[in-house]
Amino acid sequence: MASAAFAVVQLIPKLTLTETMGADAFLLLSLWCLLGFLFYMRTVARAKSTAYSGVSAAGVAMFALLLYSALMWLGRRLMAAESVQVVRETLKYEGSLMLFVIFIALGVLLYIERVLRKKQEDLLSGYQDDRMIERGDNEE
Repeated sequence: MASAAFAVVQLIPKLTLTETMGADAFLLLSLWCLLGFLFYMRTVARAKSTAYSGVSAAGVAMFALLLYSALMWLGRRLMAAESVQVVRETLKYEGSLMLFVIFIALGVLLYIERVLRKKQEDLLSGYQDDRMIERGDNEE
C-alpha cells in the first residue's frame, strides 16, 4: 500500500504543493535500490527452492524503480543548473555516474535471469529424468 501511495505522489504532477523529493533523495534511492538489487542477486543465487514464480517480475520492477530514481535525480540536477556550462559539467560527471549505476543494475538483472534459467533447466531435466526412470520401470 505504501508503494502505491509513493507511485501516485510521484507520478501525478502537482498533487502536492511542495516538492516531495529532492535530487539528493533520488540519488540515495537509486543507490539503495542498487544495494537491494545486489542482495537480491545473492539471495536468488543461493536459493534452493524449486518455486521461481514471480522472481523475474520482481527483478524487473526493482530495475524499473532504480531507473526511475536515477533519471529523476539527473533531471532534477539539470533543472537546478543555472547556466549552460553547469549543465555540461553536470551531464559530464553526474551523467556518467547515472549510466554506471544503471549498467551495473542491468548486469545484475541479466545475471539473475541467467541463474534462474539455469535452475529451471536443471529442475526440468531432473523431472524428465525421473519420468524416464518411471517409464523404464513400468515397461519391465
